[in-house]
Amino acid sequence: MHISQEQADYLLRLPKKIVENQQLTSVKMLDQVFPMKEKFELLSEEDADFSFVFEINQSSKQSFKLTLHHQEADASIGLLRIDYQGKHQNPAVVTEKVPARFHPYVGWMFGYHEHHVHYFVEGYPTLAWALPVTDDSFPVKALTSPQSVVDAVVHFARLINLKTLLQINPLLI
Repeated sequence: MHISQEQADYLLRLPKKIVENQQLTSVKMLDQVFPMKEKFELLSEEDADFSFVFEINQSSKQSFKLTLHHQEADASIGLLRIDYQGKHQNPAVVTEKVPARFHPYVGWMFGYHEHHVHYFVEGYPTLAWALPVTDDSFPVKALTSPQSVVDAVVHFARLINLKTLLQINPLLI
């Protein structure tokens, strides 16, 4: 299945809630454990034709590698992902569909210490394009403490328009 940039933007903007026991939930309690691994199904009351996946995957090898992934579930089309301490290389070819903000990063190789945000770009494989977090509006630029991990999850939830309130009990270290 291929979707347009307009459709991807629409899906990202849809208000969504976590599905728990086949019900949409307004509040979700989470304990911050190490490594933090969660996967939620999301649905929108405004457009029930789509389901979504919200995934938090913190590496046990590197204490602050966190991947936040949001995708349309049925077609497995990635809409947005943030990688802290992950590697990635952007495509070397730019089409007219690639927004100008990505142009400085054509063929760019992100190393482990260059945190980056992946976006859907029409005409490319899922989440093929990324920007450094430092050049993006996402407010959590690095994961430096257990609280910054909580902050990243909360800000990401806002970005994907998650209407389920996440209450995260912080890691006590």
